[in-house]
Amino acid sequence: MAIKEIKANDDCREIYDSTATLYNITFPWIWRIGFRSLHKKLLLDFKGCDTILDAGTGVGYWLRYLAKNGQFTKVVGVDFSEPYLAYARKRITNLPKAHCEQQNILTMTYADQSFDGVLCSGVLDTMPQPEFALREMSRVLKPKGKLILILRAKGKSSQIVEKPIRRTIHFWLLVFHPKKAQLINKRNIWKRKGIAGRIYQMLDGTDLTIIKEHSSLTITYIVLQCQP
Repeated sequence: MAIKEIKANDDCREIYDSTATLYNITFPWIWRIGFRSLHKKLLLDFKGCDTILDAGTGVGYWLRYLAKNGQFTKVVGVDFSEPYLAYARKRITNLPKAHCEQQNILTMTYADQSFDGVLCSGVLDTMPQPEFALREMSRVLKPKGKLILILRAKGKSSQIVEKPIRRTIHFWLLVFHPKKAQLINKRNIWKRKGIAGRIYQMLDGTDLTIIKEHSSLTITYIVLQCQP
């Protein structure tokens, strides 16, 4: 990976680390109340999977939900942020089939074909070069395994919805971590466009095929399968 890419990734980690408490307070409620239909949909689309990877688990909301409600033997959540993982570990206390590990989804240490299913929710749109993460998730998927992506909606509707969230995050950083707020402007993080509209082109170099896609005003939900 290029030095420039590594530097950008480190800057994102600094910003991300600083927002762990804010995300832990707000985002579980956003998912629980604003996206109720996703819960049953995830269980249905992961039906038949035994081992699940939550790539970019954050504070562990989906990690807990899948471990508690799904018929899986193992659910692993990975994230590159230790402050986020601290909240995730608390969230999965007394759920023995779930555990967390600090890993970068660009360079995971798992062997090829390690998981039956992979979830990546709200992560790829924030990355400078998400195609690298897609290839890595494809690598750790077993043949016929499922990858579920939750992305920003196509068009401008998602940006309108995200504006108050972004302003809240920026205000939080300005108050508690002003230097990190400067990094947002330096790296143009808010200017990155959603990837849902170019997901087909990004699948080059992977074994992934889209088998289901649904778009709403706020998100795009995509199910991909790893070809044998």
